Formats: sequence, structure tokens, C-alpha cells
Amino acid sequence: MSRTCSETRDFYLLILSPFRLLDLPTELWVKIARLALHDHPKIDVDSFFPPLQGYDPKRRAQYQERARALYQQPALARTCHTLRNELLPWIYTTTVDILIPDSKGVWHLEQIGSWLRMIGRENRKHVTEMRMLSSKRSLRDSNQVQDVARAWEGIEYRFCEPESFKAGEEELLRDCNWKYYKWITRVEFV
Repeated sequence: MSRTCSETRDFYLLILSPFRLLDLPTELWVKIARLALHDHPKIDVDSFFPPLQGYDPKRRAQYQERARALYQQPALARTCHTLRNELLPWIYTTTVDILIPDSKGVWHLEQIGSWLRMIGRENRKHVTEMRMLSSKRSLRDSNQVQDVARAWEGIEYRFCEPESFKAGEEELLRDCNWKYYKWITRVEFV
């Protein structure tokens, strides 16, 4: 079967024209974008601080990757307003997992506070895995409440009811002396 000149031209235009992601149904392009961001690095408490001198290059490279994820939204989320509105809530819900031991100083809380201000109020509402660790049931007994109030001034948050730390959750505290901590208090942003 032979093609006419017009059909051939239309065929080449179709092949040469760029693929337009947003021409797809919304559900499809959001799913494609989430798959593309599936390996987005986790944001954890270590993301805020460079490794100490003498750490091996692999740890330093991991820190640099986490720091990029922390301070720069994924390029895909920066392509257009629609993708940003769909992806950022998902990113902050699925990639942020921050445990803050009460042994961390005010400086650590200030760094986290700077990041919380940077991502903005709407995105903070999607951060669901921000937890404070304490050896005492009440954070007030460990001075964390006052430290957080100073470091996070201007950020609206509330502490949930403390939960006891359960045996078997040691993996959560791989870099801490987990036996020291007895209580986990979730932080919610309003």
C-alpha cells in the first residue's frame, strides 16, 4: 500500500514532534513522574549535617546526595506548576523520615528549622515523619520543647502524645544508642 505525500508528511511530523507528557491524562503523568522519582533519596536527620572529618568517601558522597535532595526540589517538580503541585506533597510525605534525639543540640534544631522554613507552610503539612526521641516521657523534662521553640520560631507545629519506644525498632536508630531512648513524640505541622 503506497502512502500519499500528505500521509508521509503527517507520519514524519508525528515521529519528529516532541512527546508532551502533560497531554496524557493526569493520572498517567503523575504516575510516570512518581516512578521517575521513586529512587529520590530519603531526607533524614543526617541529611542536615556533613560527615565528620575522616569519614570514608562513600559516606561523604551519600551526604552530598542527601543534601542535594534536601535543598533542591527534584528537576521534574520544577518543570511546571501542575507537576510541582502534584509531586511535592508526595515527595515530602514519602521521603522525609527525621528522628531527632534529645542529645542533638540547638544547632541541629536550627538547621532543621531553616529547612522547614525553606520548604514553606504548605509543604510542611505533608511532612508526616518528624519525630523527637527522648529518654523521658515528657519532652518538657528534657529541655527539647524550649530548644525547639527557639530554633523553630515562626513555624506552626504541635507535639502529639508521646509513645513508648518498642523493642525491635532498633533499625530506626542505627546511629544512636537506642537503649537510651524510651519515648517517641511525633511532630505535626499546622
